[in-house]
Amino acid sequence: MDADAEAPLTAWEATWRYVAGIPVILLIGWFAFIHDRPVPILSGLDLATHEFGHFAVFWAPRLVVLAMGSLFQIAFPLSIAVYFAFKREWLGAGLCAAWAGAACHAVSLYIADAPYGALPLIGTEHDWSAILYEFSAVHRAASLAAFVKDVGVVFWTGGLALCAAGPYFVRRKREHTTTDEAHMDDRMRQSAWAVVPPWDRRPRT
Repeated sequence: MDADAEAPLTAWEATWRYVAGIPVILLIGWFAFIHDRPVPILSGLDLATHEFGHFAVFWAPRLVVLAMGSLFQIAFPLSIAVYFAFKREWLGAGLCAAWAGAACHAVSLYIADAPYGALPLIGTEHDWSAILYEFSAVHRAASLAAFVKDVGVVFWTGGLALCAAGPYFVRRKREHTTTDEAHMDDRMRQSAWAVVPPWDRRPRT
């Protein structure tokens, strides 16, 4: 099968993944930023990464241990998004950036709950109540929560933009690859001419 016959299929395969990814990102935003609700599946992953963040620095000072749960909850999907972007896997980068946005939203709810302690906890200590109390800043919980939520909106919007632009990036990459292959063929033909001119080549037997 020649390359021309494979090209339309490859282009469609590259496009439909992003077409399917955009509704997923929109659904994440619908749960998190419109209805202020945990995102199904992602909320479980957020809880796991949050608790792992505490565990990973159990040897550190108390405030670091308290803060690292929320920080790792956000940093984990964001680092995966950066990795995918570095590899130019734009769908993975967009989905993980949207996940990081949802993680920011979840953390903002936790921060906003600091003065009240109404959210159910796994342990006995409210991370953000303890952190803000230590700095005499419990009264600033709402403003800090709003800032973290806004950061989440930025991450989510960036993820949506990456996913929407994915087909364009893939098409550009394929065009560059085709151009590079054509240049390589030209160089190979020129090299063959330089070594043995066509009129001096012996016919194959």
